[in-house]
Amino acid sequence: MRFRNPTKLSDILSSSSLSRIHQSNELRKSHETVWQNQIDSTIRSSCRLHQLREGTLTIAADHQTVASQLRYLSRIIVQQLQCHAEFRNLQRLRIIVRPALPAPKRQANNLPRLSAATAKHLKDVADSLGNSELSGRLRALARHAEGGRK
Repeated sequence: MRFRNPTKLSDILSSSSLSRIHQSNELRKSHETVWQNQIDSTIRSSCRLHQLREGTLTIAADHQTVASQLRYLSRIIVQQLQCHAEFRNLQRLRIIVRPALPAPKRQANNLPRLSAATAKHLKDVADSLGNSELSGRLRALARHAEGGRK
C-alpha cells in the first residue's frame, strides 16, 4: 500500500513532470532577459512573451498598432534573437492581440473644502492680478469655496 511506504520529498521534486516545469520556468526567465535586452522599450512596454513552441515565438500585443509594428519588424527581431542560445531554434514570430488586464479602478478620495480664509486670500490675489484669465479662475475657485459653506 502507498501509505505504508511514503514517498520522499526529494523523489517528488526530482520527478520528471516537476523538473520539466522547473526547467520551463527557468527557461522562461532567460527568454525574458534576452527579450528585455533586444527589444526597444517603446514596443516592449506594450507586449509580452506568450509562448515558445516548436520554433515559433508567440508574442501578445496590447494593441493592433503594436502588433502591426511587430509584424513589420519580425524578420529583424528573429535574426536578433537567434544570436542567443535561448532562441537558437527560433524560426518565426506569431503575433496575437491580447490586451493586458486593465488596472482596477480606484475611487478618488474627496478633498477637504477650502476654508473661508483661503477663499479670501484667493479673492485678494485675483483682485491684484486685474482682469486676466487666471484672476477669473481664482475668483471662481473662491466662489466655489464660499458656496460650500452656505
